[in-house]
Formats: sequence, structure tokens, C-alpha cells
Amino acid sequence: MPVHEVAGNRLEYERYGSGRAVVLHHGLVGAATVPAEWQALADHSGINLISIARPGYGRSDPAPMTAISEWSPLLTGLLDALGVVEFDVLGVSAGAPYSYAVASALPGV
Repeated sequence: MPVHEVAGNRLEYERYGSGRAVVLHHGLVGAATVPAEWQALADHSGINLISIARPGYGRSDPAPMTAISEWSPLLTGLLDALGVVEFDVLGVSAGAPYSYAVASALPGV
């Protein structure tokens, strides 16, 4: 699984499919890997599913965040490095607040 450093924090991520970028925020216990069915859906639906292991999960370093709102700069730093300009967000269970934080910080998402 690829790992990229943003602001001194390593973030693990995976990309599935191609097309419009959709950033997936996993549930409480998760990582960047998604089930095979999700990979197939990304391949067939015309999206580039970017799954990121949030800080402290998978191979992502714990980040000294005091609020979920501090996630957005880390995420956009990774997406900038990947060349992703426009994207949508998807949050599953405990990942939903991270999607809300990104949507709040970046109203165009």
C-alpha cells in the first residue's frame, strides 16, 4: 500500500478505479484497503475511489490533531501530491465526521 508524507505525517492510501475522485473515510476500525466488491464497483462505476487510512490506522502515523477539523489540511496535502483537484467525499460510520469536516472546510466539495 502506498504511503505519502504530508506535514511530517505518513498517510496510507489506496486508489481503485478511474474517473471522478471520491475520497473514502473508513469506519472506526479500518485502513486503506476496501473489500473486493467495493474495488469492483469503483472499476465499473467510473470513479477513482481514494481510500485513506486516517491518522493512527493502518500504516498512517498518529497525528497530533486536537479537532477533526485539522484533518482537512492533511487530506488536501495528500490529494495535491496525487494531482487530485476536484473530488467528492464519502464517510462510512465513524468516518462520516471526517467527511463533514472536509465539506465544511472546502464548501465546493
